[in-house]
Amino acid sequence: MTQIIKGIFCITLLGIVFCISSLHPAGAADRIRIAVPDVGGQFLTFPLAQKLGLLKQEGLDGEIILIRGNAALAALSGGDVDYTVGIPQGVRGALAGLPLKIVACFEPSSTLLLLSQAKLKSLSDLSGKTIAVGAVGGAPTRIARLLLKQAKVNADKEVKFLSVGAAQARLALLRQGLADAAMVPPPFDVEGSKLGYVVLARTHEVLSFPQSGLAVHARRLKEKPDEIKRLIKAGIRANGFIRGNRDGAVKFLMEWQRAGADIAAATYDSIWRVYNVDGSIPIDGLNLVIQDTKEALESKSDMTFNDLVELAPLRAAQAELGIKVK
Repeated sequence: MTQIIKGIFCITLLGIVFCISSLHPAGAADRIRIAVPDVGGQFLTFPLAQKLGLLKQEGLDGEIILIRGNAALAALSGGDVDYTVGIPQGVRGALAGLPLKIVACFEPSSTLLLLSQAKLKSLSDLSGKTIAVGAVGGAPTRIARLLLKQAKVNADKEVKFLSVGAAQARLALLRQGLADAAMVPPPFDVEGSKLGYVVLARTHEVLSFPQSGLAVHARRLKEKPDEIKRLIKAGIRANGFIRGNRDGAVKFLMEWQRAGADIAAATYDSIWRVYNVDGSIPIDGLNLVIQDTKEALESKSDMTFNDLVELAPLRAAQAELGIKVK
């Protein structure tokens, strides 16, 4: 097992138990709890905002809690956490009937990429091939199907999917010749290139499919709009740091993921462009998440972008930061 794969395996284990909270004295600021799915490179905004003191500067005493899926939705609904950053997760909860709103987006697409045998030159070449993905219904599988759709490849009839879970297992199938391509996160693009594989597609270069943002219960939106505005401001400023300070962001990745310098640098170089500069929510991208989630849940809901989104706190945050939106 290579150094990068070993590092990522450690990161995966760490994500199960890691929790970081601020050290501000009780009562010094508004206490908030933010649910983050894992320590992956796609969810850096608020852990970094906390590390840099940006939450404190906005009068917020933040606790980052690693929790995902239905557990995060239950915690948000029950008031055990105040916010969750997973946008697809928030959409799923809303379609299931929870009174949730998306108030900002900090990563308008996914950092996942499609690694393939070098003989494949385009997504259309995947017709008749086998792709290693994650769990059935998980993000790697869903996004792989969307990428194929963009290339007019019928995912149901022309492609075979192998669901194997962990990204290192998907790469192993590629190396064994049991798969022609694999959906993996950074920095497997760097590891793959060393083994002679190529990046057939990076999701963010093909389509918008928002991953990281801010979802909140309608109750908190009504009761604490100013707090939400301040949190969004901290997120926008953290994204600016990610995009403009490579050394600082790499150092943070090393701490947050307990990763070596090489892994952190490779991860950063693959993900920084995916973070936006203003917290804006892409209409087409969120509509794609909504439609994809409806299909996954076999939901007949008529929910639309306007039903799910509340832009007032975002617009207020942007105005205070001097950001002009079209």
